[in-house]
Amino acid sequence: MPGHFTIVTTNYSPKKTNVYAGSMRSPLRIMFYHLLLISRNTYVQSDSTSIIGDKGVVISSSEGLSQGYIFFIFQDSYGFIWLSTKEALNRYDGYDFKVFRNNPEDKHSIGANESIEILEDKYTNIWLNTMNKGIECYIRELDVFLHFKEDSSDDKAISSNDIHWMAPHGEDEIWLGTNQGIDVIHFQKNENQSEYPKISIEERIASSYSFEVTHYPAANNITHEIMSIQPFGKNDMVGIYHGAPHLLKLSKTVELVPLADEWPQLDAAIQSDLRSILYDNKRARWYFVNPDSIYGWDLKTSVTTRFKNEFPDRAFAKRYTQIDMDGNIWMSFQHTIYYLNISKKTFEQHILEDINSSNYTGKTANSFLIDRSGLWWIGTAGYGLIKYNPDVQLFHHTVPPDNSARSFYHITMGENNKAYVVGGKYIWQLDLDQKKLTDYLPARGFEQPASDGYLNGQALISDAVGNLWLAASTELYHINYKENKSKLLFTKNQYGYSGYTPILYSKDGSVWYVNAINIHHFTHPEFSHEVYTIPSKFRDWPDQPFVHTIIENGDYLWLGTVAGIFGFHTQTHEWTTLAPEPDNPYGLGKTRVYALLPDPLYPDQFLWAGLNGRGICRINLQTSEILKFTSTDGLPNDVIYGILSDDKGRLWISSNQGISCLQPGYNKDEPWLKIIRNFTTEDGLQNNEFNRYSHLITPDGLMMFGGVNGINSFYPDEVLKTNNAPSIAITDIRIRNKSLHIGSDEDELPLSPNMLSELVLQPDQDMLTIQYTALEFTNSRKNKFKYQLRGLSEEWIDAGFNREANFTKLDPGDYVFTVIGSDSEGVWNMTGRSLKITVLPAWWQTWWFRMLSILLFGSIVFGVYKYRINQLKKIQLVRDGIARDLHDEIGSTLSSISLYSDLVRERTEADLPDVSPIAAQIS
Repeated sequence: MPGHFTIVTTNYSPKKTNVYAGSMRSPLRIMFYHLLLISRNTYVQSDSTSIIGDKGVVISSSEGLSQGYIFFIFQDSYGFIWLSTKEALNRYDGYDFKVFRNNPEDKHSIGANESIEILEDKYTNIWLNTMNKGIECYIRELDVFLHFKEDSSDDKAISSNDIHWMAPHGEDEIWLGTNQGIDVIHFQKNENQSEYPKISIEERIASSYSFEVTHYPAANNITHEIMSIQPFGKNDMVGIYHGAPHLLKLSKTVELVPLADEWPQLDAAIQSDLRSILYDNKRARWYFVNPDSIYGWDLKTSVTTRFKNEFPDRAFAKRYTQIDMDGNIWMSFQHTIYYLNISKKTFEQHILEDINSSNYTGKTANSFLIDRSGLWWIGTAGYGLIKYNPDVQLFHHTVPPDNSARSFYHITMGENNKAYVVGGKYIWQLDLDQKKLTDYLPARGFEQPASDGYLNGQALISDAVGNLWLAASTELYHINYKENKSKLLFTKNQYGYSGYTPILYSKDGSVWYVNAINIHHFTHPEFSHEVYTIPSKFRDWPDQPFVHTIIENGDYLWLGTVAGIFGFHTQTHEWTTLAPEPDNPYGLGKTRVYALLPDPLYPDQFLWAGLNGRGICRINLQTSEILKFTSTDGLPNDVIYGILSDDKGRLWISSNQGISCLQPGYNKDEPWLKIIRNFTTEDGLQNNEFNRYSHLITPDGLMMFGGVNGINSFYPDEVLKTNNAPSIAITDIRIRNKSLHIGSDEDELPLSPNMLSELVLQPDQDMLTIQYTALEFTNSRKNKFKYQLRGLSEEWIDAGFNREANFTKLDPGDYVFTVIGSDSEGVWNMTGRSLKITVLPAWWQTWWFRMLSILLFGSIVFGVYKYRINQLKKIQLVRDGIARDLHDEIGSTLSSISLYSDLVRERTEADLPDVSPIAAQIS
């Protein structure tokens, strides 16, 4: 340790700290304690038991987890999930694991691979309690580990590696319960340190952090007998000693004071035989657990509440618990997760079975965490990590207990909160309270249907007195379900038609039944009926109109067929059509209509229709205007099987790609329809494929959709609960696809990627890759991203699901990289994560080089200019000389000519009078 950091060890000189306000910056700091579940004054009712089956996801070594035996799970303040295993420490970002292993050749690597507890301090450093190998502190910003170990030759060491418990206290202390007493590690960061000093890692550590270790001896090894430590007040802890709650006070030694001495009003029943304690800091409430009860004690009111154990055959001692954000208690034991709802005083158990088709029955839930999104993380004893979304239970999945039917069609409401559903050879009774199929009526229990006993795809309704009406392909039955009796009303031979025939129970208590060309109106219970024939102009299509659905809206019956939508007025018996013409681009065309629904807010004005392959449309009943919404507008699929509306006017539709929630709009300044959310099997649906005619909403708002693998039932508001925007983190920075590491060299990072605020690139670092992530784990693969590099462009790049941004050959200058992200439900973190990037210029791109280049160029130009001028001057001198010489020579020649001409004239005047005038002209 010498040279790594400064440690000052003193005995008997305790240091005062601030009032404890939570040891983590994370709102869900996880502390696991030994627990035994029990209860008393207020009795807890067993609320439910669920099987955590194929809706859980097992994460193992094939996904990058170092090892399957998980001791501890922790979520830090950034949102990363930390896992301690038998083989290494792991950090998970929803996509990849960063694994920390001991490397004997690297003194800054983790000192021990196994750790049994994880904490985070206010500087976001991670503290680990190892397996008898001391304490590890991970300095996040430098990506290094500091080692606090026992060393008899070093007075700057902790007193023992045998650490029974580790607990945070205040903002800058970690308490260690050792076999020598209690060690308190005080830590402090020097905030005045430069963010990017060009010094070694050792110098950075020594100059950035200081640590003190203060030792408080304890007699008779009492600290190893203290359990379930919780911070309390400025200087104390509360723990269990010999079954009773005590205050741990530190003066010169460790002192134990019975908690009853501090709180005389504490119930006597919670002062003995305790196994663990929990403290809800947000609500100032303590929970004490003994072999008989869990006691809640309110500090403000001194009121004690006792919660009874509903599972007396279970032993809960020495297992882990957690208080969630709502103040409820979660605990794990063996292959079961237990949940105590404090406000409702209910108790649930969730059994781990058949996760990802692997049988986990009996496997130990070794550790447990609820993250900020409400996901469950379950660490098993050797079988990997289970990620479980309890929200998927909001889509309750119902199948027969004997798996005799998987595909379900018509669902109808019955009496006493029961429903009836058609599946396989049976009509099943569905208990809506338990979400279970509890009884069935065999098809062969009444007169044999022509469909050879299989009822899939057949229409079913329940009337006001609880009897059923079954339109079974070629027959119509009236069934007394209670007495298992039936009456065949008529068959195919009477009406000459085979195929699906919808049926409707009217608001006036009558029944409407439709076949190919007729509507039959039954007045119950006489079974007499009237017949109304569909006009030939509506059914004279190349294909015979096949009626898929019928609904009642005011005085109209609306029929969805293969040839559009027909309307039948129940009073005047007149027929109408809603734009079925195949050549009308604004009409429905020759389209199969599988579902119809009057608009939830304006039923007299609008009608919604679910079409086969053409999405969903809204029809204006007053103007015949039709608006269509398809996959090009964002629907996951264009085959719409069912439409329901909730009490807020939202539409819920089933298709071949799950269930979608849509929000209609009616004002000009809003879209007429928009998607709120799409749900798939990853959200807990029975299958992405649903069935025609299989949908129902109950009087209390429970929605049901049947599909090829059972029935999903849910309450809309529960599945639409708003999630928090995910934290965005930068996980890696690469140059030419090689990750940068922390160091003091110019081509290394000064801090770890996610702690970095500015990145300086050298001129030759011309291929930059930034990897990022959204720390929301519900469905990480569906998290989306956008990024921007200001200085290069103001435009946002839609990265979709891609988690990397690549830039090549950036010009020298300053840039700001910003990435934003959303969770799988489309909740965006618009602040995101930003990183300033400075690209240094090459020497030939620097200002001084440019100035020198300009000066040099100017000098050259000036030199050339001067040289040219000098040359021109020299030429001019030569020319002037030549001109003077020519002038003198010509002048001399002319003088000679003049002299000679005079001489010639004188001589020729007498002898040659004719030549004399010519000689005169020459002179």
